[in-house]
Amino acid sequence: MLRGQQYRDHVIRRLKSHLGGKFKQRIVHPIRVAATEKSHPKFVAFHRRLTEFIAQHLRRAFRARRYSEVLAFISLLKRSVSTIAACRTTLQTVLSRYERTIAEAAETQESRRERLNTLRDYRRKLERFGTISHDEEQEQALLEAEDIAQELASLEREVRTGTVRITRAASVMEELTELCDMASAALAQDPKLEMIARQIRDIRSQCPHANILVYTEYTDSQDAVVSYLKQSSLGDILALSGNDDEPTRMKITELFRTRHTQVLVSTDASAEGINLHQRCHHLIHVELPWNPNRLEQRNGRIDRYGQTEDPIVRYLYLCGTFEERILLRLIAKYERQRKALTFVPNTLGVTASSDAAAARLVKCFLDEDQALWKQQETLFDFGAPEESDPDDPAVKDLLAEIDRSLRGFREAAKTNSWLGEAGLHADTKSVEEADKAQRSGQAEAIDLAKFVLDAVR
Repeated sequence: MLRGQQYRDHVIRRLKSHLGGKFKQRIVHPIRVAATEKSHPKFVAFHRRLTEFIAQHLRRAFRARRYSEVLAFISLLKRSVSTIAACRTTLQTVLSRYERTIAEAAETQESRRERLNTLRDYRRKLERFGTISHDEEQEQALLEAEDIAQELASLEREVRTGTVRITRAASVMEELTELCDMASAALAQDPKLEMIARQIRDIRSQCPHANILVYTEYTDSQDAVVSYLKQSSLGDILALSGNDDEPTRMKITELFRTRHTQVLVSTDASAEGINLHQRCHHLIHVELPWNPNRLEQRNGRIDRYGQTEDPIVRYLYLCGTFEERILLRLIAKYERQRKALTFVPNTLGVTASSDAAAARLVKCFLDEDQALWKQQETLFDFGAPEESDPDDPAVKDLLAEIDRSLRGFREAAKTNSWLGEAGLHADTKSVEEADKAQRSGQAEAIDLAKFVLDAVR
């Protein structure tokens, strides 16, 4: 028997590959979502105007080296590639906060510092865990809207006093109002919603009774997806968010586990702790997150022990935007890492918690208005070794940082013999010793108790 605490210094780690055949092979499809002036004129016009509005503020902040102060603008841009509904809600909140802020005295340094510190804490938590609670998500969204409003109000005051001289055709109030109106006009032309419905129809054409899981970061996008799918007559549409109480959560998950022809639209706040693989092996990601940990939490709802079908995962991305230029490249790296090592490090992802990281991130978006809707030459194949390098030096630098993180992780992994079956500890001597031990073990009975005791002594 084991004595004392010696066993605490030892860990036996099992990978999925060790259980041979118990886990199905994940199939991953990047799904290209296209929008053109001909097919989606109002949607394209809104995105062009939004990126012009945001890029000018990012460039001004970058010149002044105020990187962390404009990360909220990038969050707004991130919402815009999820759904128009998610972006419009934030714009309306920004407009409301701006109207109030511009009429008040300038914000105190203490108030500004407290808001930025809270936002930084949320970003760090997301980087570490991949998700935050529903209440934290709501507070983060409000703080980001407040941050944008305060930044715009500060600029307006500087222009009025002559401290800053800029050429513009409209006031900030007029620009925000115009963006809100353009977003409202574009709601009916959202290509992400159209593609989700198309993917569901394609799945059902092959598997008429299939259950399908749809994940999004934002509750506003969730509401938009649910509404659109119901209007499209695609069967029973369920919704699950972090705002649901436990009885509601249990009721919805039980329906999805026990009935056929269900579509469940869920947010990240409800991604952890539920198993949905019993009758589902199709998952659609509405948008791509900064942190792949989020993806693994989502994918883990259907890609787990007990799944009887190959889980099929679809990553939707809006082509001609940063979602294709940056995030899809990141996800491709993530998927290759997962396939090679069967897991990924928790630290993999785009971060902004340090000034240097924030500077790299902001730099990638400085010319987003110039890069928007330009077609990419790269065709993404997650099974290929690597895509060609991006043309943008800033994006190349950002992804190089991810590559350095991966290389460091792979080097560290080589020192762990439990990765031997993945070929990461396969020098000649180790292979010979392992082969000898395996043949010896097959030739005679193993005393398991003696083996464990020898290991921990």
